[in-house]
Amino acid sequence: MKKIFLTISIILSIVYCNANFKLKFDREIAKVSNQRLKEAKEGNPYYFMILGYYINANNIMYTKTKEVKYLQNNAPIINAIIRAGKPVGNNLKGNVWKGEYRDKRKFASVENKEVPLYEGYVFRYIAEFYYIIKSKNINLTNNNLTLAFLEDNFDKWSLRSKNNYSDFSMLHRERLHMGAQWSTTALFLYKITGKNSYKTLFTEFNNQLKSNLYLQQTNKGKYYVWNATYNNKFTKSLKRSLNRSNIIQDVSHGNHVVQYILDAYKLNEGGWTSNDIKYLSNTLKYSIWNPKTSNFADNVDGSGSRSKEFKGTGWKQADGWMKLIEFDPNLKLIYNLYYSKNQSKIDNYGPVKLQFYALMF
Repeated sequence: MKKIFLTISIILSIVYCNANFKLKFDREIAKVSNQRLKEAKEGNPYYFMILGYYINANNIMYTKTKEVKYLQNNAPIINAIIRAGKPVGNNLKGNVWKGEYRDKRKFASVENKEVPLYEGYVFRYIAEFYYIIKSKNINLTNNNLTLAFLEDNFDKWSLRSKNNYSDFSMLHRERLHMGAQWSTTALFLYKITGKNSYKTLFTEFNNQLKSNLYLQQTNKGKYYVWNATYNNKFTKSLKRSLNRSNIIQDVSHGNHVVQYILDAYKLNEGGWTSNDIKYLSNTLKYSIWNPKTSNFADNVDGSGSRSKEFKGTGWKQADGWMKLIEFDPNLKLIYNLYYSKNQSKIDNYGPVKLQFYALMF
């Protein structure tokens, strides 16, 4: 009788918790949607990071609830991004968004310039959004997003890269999390169009990523670790770069790598298996999560970061790691525990909380 009562209590608490996170999500959307729209209208690529998180959070909520209102939240944001971009010109396709930053010293290298890294943050989730509405045959009001817009702005960087390097250097970039963004975009574009040029790009990245992954063994099971830097200098850009030692993957940027693998797995591309997903889940459970301190490590090998930039950032996992909950529900217990002890930190951190609420619902 006690076991039955305990089971019922656990089920009721989970149902309540889920409903509570949906309520939190809906309240937060109502609070921030106007601010996100304002940022989208500015056309400053620096905002593309948080706009990408916003779009993805709504995509997740639609996937979970099948409520079209969540996709409809994205339409004005994407429309504003489209309108804010200036034509490339000279009969070339694509749009230009140039950065403008408060800290001119810190961002001097990208001030008043296009930034493929920042564009990668948002285009992977715009592509995800487009894939959803097309695969589900959903017609949204006031939605101006077209396949041509997506292809033109992907091809903008692809053509520049071919002209400058004769390969995809500008899309694979210098680190795995950067390459993961454009490879995710290529995944969705390939599934929509069937064009081999998109498959070529994500296949190149896919092969390099697999060569970066190493299995570690504990008495609980195997798990993956990897370097943030490419192990192989496979592009002209990487070959021209300075010889530097490999750097272990930090958890925060590792989000993008995990997110790419999960999307490739779900889209049945790249040869990823259920074992790969299990090993990633185990990385979180056996390496990153510390049950004694109820905290997360900064790096995938369980170590803390020496860099001030990444120290204490291991908890920022809503853009990738938390998506493993879909395949390993036990992870939700870890995140519930962490949230119960760090609620104010998550609730007050704008870039994370919408995705966090969506994934915990």
